[in-house]
Amino acid sequence: MKKLLLVFALTLSTSLAFSQTLVGLDDAIQNGAQEIESRLERGVKVVVLNFNSPSTRFSNYVLDELTAALVNSGRLVVVDRQNLELIQQEMNFQMSGEVSDTSAQEIGMKLGAQSIISGSLEDLGNSYRIRFRAIEVVSAAIQAVPQANIRKDTRTNALLAGAAGTSPSTQTSMTTYPNGLNFSTGRKVGAGFLNIVYGLGSFTMGDWVGGLIVGGAELVGVLCVINGNTTTYDTYGNGGSEPTTAFYFGMVLEVGAVVYGFIRPFQYDTALARKNGTYYAAIEDKNPLYHMSVGLVNSGGDGLDTVNLSFRYHY
Repeated sequence: MKKLLLVFALTLSTSLAFSQTLVGLDDAIQNGAQEIESRLERGVKVVVLNFNSPSTRFSNYVLDELTAALVNSGRLVVVDRQNLELIQQEMNFQMSGEVSDTSAQEIGMKLGAQSIISGSLEDLGNSYRIRFRAIEVVSAAIQAVPQANIRKDTRTNALLAGAAGTSPSTQTSMTTYPNGLNFSTGRKVGAGFLNIVYGLGSFTMGDWVGGLIVGGAELVGVLCVINGNTTTYDTYGNGGSEPTTAFYFGMVLEVGAVVYGFIRPFQYDTALARKNGTYYAAIEDKNPLYHMSVGLVNSGGDGLDTVNLSFRYHY
C-alpha cells in the first residue's frame, strides 16, 4: 500500500511539474496529437472539428498543424477538411468558436467519424493554456484531454496579433496585411521620404540599424561634400574652388543613402515578418523595391573620382 501511495505521489508531482513547464506552440500541438493517438485505438476515424481562441488565424493554424500531425502519424483516420467545410456551411458553425457537445456529436455523425477532437486557448497572464479534447461521437465519453502551458513568444503573439482580449504586448504594429507583413506600402514609402532626413523614417518603424546606416551615410556624405572643395589661386592672385575626390565621393554617398533609404523599409518589413512568423506570400515579388541593391563600385579608373552608384535587380 505504501509503495502504491509513493508511486501515486511521484506520478502526481511529475504531472504537476510537467503541466507548469512552458513549451512552444508547435511542441504543445505535437504532444497533444501524440497523447490523443495513445488514448484512441488504431484506425479510429476522427474529425478535428474546432479550436476556440480569440483569433481565427490562431485557431486555423492550430487546426491545420494538429490535423497534419495526426495524418502524418498514420495511426488514426482523419476526416478530410473539405468535407468538414461543407458541414460547416450547412450547420453555420465557426471553426474558431465554441461548439456544444450536442452539435459536435451531430457533426461527427454526419461525417461518419467515431471521435471528435476540439480545443481551446486560455490567457493565464504570463503564458497561455492550450487544451485539446477527444470525445466519442456515440456516447460523448471523454477519451483524452491533453493540455499544456505555452510561451508568449513571437510566433504565438503574431498569430494572436490584433485579437480582442489579448494583452497589449501582442497588439503591436502588425496589422496582418495580405502578404503577412507588418506595414502597408504607403507607410513604407512614407518612411522612405522621411529617411531623407538622416534616416528618420526607419527610426519611426523601429528599425534602428537601418536608421543609423542611412543617417550615418548621409552625414558622412555631407561632411565629404563640405570639405571636398579646395580653393586655388592663379598667378594673378585670383581664387576659385575646385572639387576634389572627397567631394565626388560625398555626392555619390548622398545619392546612395537617399535611394537606400527608400529600399530599406521594404527589406526591414520582410525581415521582421520572417522573424515574427507572419511571412507567407510572395506578392512582394511584384515590387521592384524588394529586389534592388545599391552599392558603390569602381568603374575601372584610378582614384575615387571613378566610383559610380550601382543598382542591381535580383530575385
